[in-house]
Amino acid sequence: AVQSIAVPELFAAMGAHYFVRDVEREYDLASSKDKDYIVIEGSTHFFTPCTACETTPGQYSNVMKNLMDYIRDWINKRY
Repeated sequence: AVQSIAVPELFAAMGAHYFVRDVEREYDLASSKDKDYIVIEGSTHFFTPCTACETTPGQYSNVMKNLMDYIRDWINKRY
């Protein structure tokens, strides 16, 4: 369906999850002229912190904030 969407699109992948390639593929197939692809480092499914990926405790505790901040800025730039 992304091939038929013409409005701005934001594709966000979870850096510590196995759907990264799926999101890349959706981005590649999207026909929107205004599209963006990001990967949230240290995030797992549902954009929760990957504690197993940490090298220091709490290293990825801000993954949801990072995502929400990016979405806020992305929307504000366009609307």
